[in-house]
Amino acid sequence: MKLKKMIPLLEEEELEDLLWKIMESEDLSYEGITIKNILPFIDEDVLDEAAVEYYHRGGNVKSLLPFMSEDGVDALARIMVEEQADVSELLPFMSDDGVEAVMENDYLDYDTAVNALPFADEEAVYAAYKRAYQSGNDVTTFLPFMDDDDIDEAFMQTIEDGRTDKSFYPFVSEDCWHEIMVKYMNGEVDFDFDDAYGFMDSDDVRELFRYEMKKRSV
Repeated sequence: MKLKKMIPLLEEEELEDLLWKIMESEDLSYEGITIKNILPFIDEDVLDEAAVEYYHRGGNVKSLLPFMSEDGVDALARIMVEEQADVSELLPFMSDDGVEAVMENDYLDYDTAVNALPFADEEAVYAAYKRAYQSGNDVTTFLPFMDDDDIDEAFMQTIEDGRTDKSFYPFVSEDCWHEIMVKYMNGEVDFDFDDAYGFMDSDDVRELFRYEMKKRSV
């Protein structure tokens, strides 16, 4: 008699007992039944609790994620991030707040931050960008996901730090280019505009031209 064939007919209490027998077993299997066999039938609150134990036992949590609650996946992600584990597979199943919390965690590694970008809000993206920038990592991947004002602020910082990155140019606002031009003409910053003209307002380009002409005639 195979217990596996009875699974669809079991009630919640019986399924929970079976789940914990699996969890307590040495090889995460009971009478040939694994957690994957009972996932569609387990209450998500019970599974949320078991998932943490399953992860700590070395189980692959990927198959559990579609059957867990967002809160449960968020809780599991927090534990994994603190242990500096890769949570990339969890991201599509997490809540917005959960992704934000992960992105703001000091333990988050660069690759996971990049993988989280499509799921994170702009505030969380900017927080992750700043960590990447301060660590000297490539920040190009962050730019399409950042708020316009944050990009302008970040770009100004690169200029002040002497770390100007041309990959920013298509994302920088015309207002920011104007501010850079004014600072340049006031002698506050040193900047080479040669590759930037196509991203600037035409009036600013002409003003910059007149400034350069006047400077050369002195």
